[in-house]
Amino acid sequence: MFKSRLMSFVFFALITDSAFADEVDSASAAIKAGDLATAEMHYQAAIGLNRKDVRAFQGLGRLYLSLSEYDKAAEAIDQGLKYSKQRPEKLDLWATSIRNETGRGDFKAARRDYQKAARIRGSDQHAEIHAAMAKAYIGMRNFEDAEEQLKMALALKSPFAAEAQAALENLQLVEKAAAVTDSRFAYATTITREQVADLLINSLKIQEKVEHQDLAVVSVGENSDQGLTDYSNSTYTNEITKVHRLGLRSMRIKNGAFQPAKALSRVELAMLIEDVLHVKSGISRTQFIGTDSPFSDLPSSSTGFNAVMTAVTRGMMRGNHSGAIAPDELVSGAEAILALHNLDSILNQNSKGE
Repeated sequence: MFKSRLMSFVFFALITDSAFADEVDSASAAIKAGDLATAEMHYQAAIGLNRKDVRAFQGLGRLYLSLSEYDKAAEAIDQGLKYSKQRPEKLDLWATSIRNETGRGDFKAARRDYQKAARIRGSDQHAEIHAAMAKAYIGMRNFEDAEEQLKMALALKSPFAAEAQAALENLQLVEKAAAVTDSRFAYATTITREQVADLLINSLKIQEKVEHQDLAVVSVGENSDQGLTDYSNSTYTNEITKVHRLGLRSMRIKNGAFQPAKALSRVELAMLIEDVLHVKSGISRTQFIGTDSPFSDLPSSSTGFNAVMTAVTRGMMRGNHSGAIAPDELVSGAEAILALHNLDSILNQNSKGE
C-alpha cells in the first residue's frame, strides 16, 4: 500500500512538473509572438501548479516590467524571492527588482536591492546585477560608478555583454554631450521632434546660419483645412513654427501636423542633417544613390540612404562594430546633441569660408 501511494505521488509530481514546464514554455512563446496577455495567463497558470518554482514569478515580473506596471512587477518579484532557494534564482530576481525600481525612478531603492544582492555568494559573478545597477547609476547621473559596473558586467562575458557594451557606449556619449551643452536632453534615452526644434533654434541658432525667408511670415502647412494643429499646446510651439519656416524637409508642419512628441529615429536625424546642409551649402541629396551600402541593415535602395551616407561621411554618425547603422533605432538625447554639435561646427566653418 505504501509503495503504491509513493508511486502515485511520484507520478503526480512528474505530471505537475511537466504541466508547469509547458505553461512556462507557452508563456515564453507568447512573449516572442508579442502576445503579452496570453503570456501573463500562462505564467499565472504555472504559479497555480507550483508556487515554489520561481521561474514563473521571474517571468511574470519581467513581463510587468516591460509594460511599466511596476507595482505588479514588484509583487511578482517579492513572491519569487519568498519561495526561491537557490542563489542563482535569487540573484536573477534581485536583478529584475533593480531594473524595476530604476524604471519607476526610485534609484535609492534600486541601490538597496543591489546591496542586498551583493550579500549573496556569487553575486560578483552575476553580470545582470551589475548591468542593472549601472542603469540606476546612470539615472542618478553617477557616471563613474555606472562605468565601473558596466566594465564588471563586460568582464564576465555573459549574455548581458551586448547590453553592457551598448550602455557603456551610450554613457560615453552622455559624458561627451554634457561637456558641450548644459541641455537636460543630454541625459534622455530618446529625444522628440519638438525637443530637436528647441535645440536647433535656441542652442544652434540655426536661423542665423542658413538662408531663409522671414520667420515672422506664416507659411504653408501650419494649419489644417479645419484650422487644427497638433503642436499648439506644445512647450516649444514657437520653436516648432520657426524651424518649419526654415524650409527643412524633415522638420515641416504638414497640414497642421508636426508630431511634436514623436521620438526621432537615426534615419530621421540623418535626414535633418542632410536638409540643413542642403539649405546652407546646396549639397546633393542624391550623391550616394546607386553606390553600394557599407551597412548590413541599410540597403542603398532605402529611403534615407543618401542622408545617412551624408551624415556618416561628414563624421556626424557612424555604424557599430558589426557593420550595422540601425536606421530605425531611436536616438538618445546625447547622440542627437553630439551630431548637431558637429553639424554646427561645419556650418561655422562654412560661414567663415564665405
